[in-house]
Amino acid sequence: TFSARNLYISIVYFQLMFFPFAKFIQNYFLRLGVLDGMEGFIHALMMSGHSFLVRAKILTRYESTNSSE
Repeated sequence: TFSARNLYISIVYFQLMFFPFAKFIQNYFLRLGVLDGMEGFIHALMMSGHSFLVRAKILTRYESTNSSE
């Protein structure tokens, strides 16, 4: 239904904004990447970038399939 689609889109936008930051915090602080110095920082940054790209691609594909309907 229309409301379910809107809910899905709002959830994906929320994930797109906050999951990369949470992934950085998880990798850099909780998994002790901070102890690795610059290598840990770069790894945490790359993992958060990957998280952003995955969710952006999901959103792009979802919007492109639903725009044709």
